[in-house]
Parts: sequence; C-alpha cells; structure tokens
Amino acid sequence: MAERWPLAGMFGLHVDLGDYHGVRKVWLRLPTARFTCRHGCDLEAFGVADVADFTEHLAEIHARTCPGLTPKENTACP
Repeated sequence: MAERWPLAGMFGLHVDLGDYHGVRKVWLRLPTARFTCRHGCDLEAFGVADVADFTEHLAEIHARTCPGLTPKENTACP
C-alpha cells in the first residue's frame, strides 16, 4: 500500500504538476505550487526545481513566516 503524502494535511496547498511532452522533451506547462492559509499567508513556487523544493520544505517555511500561528499550530505536518 502506498504511504500517505506528508503534505496531505496542509489544507490550502494546490500543486499543478504541469504538462511535460515526453516525445519532444519539453514542458508545455511548468509545474506550479501555491499555498494559502487562514492567517493570510500566500506562498508560491514556479518551475520543476522550485516546486520540488517548496513542497519539501513547506512546513518549515510556513512555520517561520506565518504571522498567526500559535505555539500549538507551529509544528510540522503529521
């Protein structure tokens, strides 16, 4: 059975995997990621490497930058 994606609990995260043309080896639409939270955070990433880094470190980035997190909420994703 596949494991649960660690960011599945980050409500407000939208990841568009883009559209890669396998024959021509070119991106028709680059991947993008956007995260918005109830405290007003609006974080975005564009491009393959940036989206990969963004999704890997989102919990830490959000915990560092969100103005409304309480100490109880200021934890990494489950």
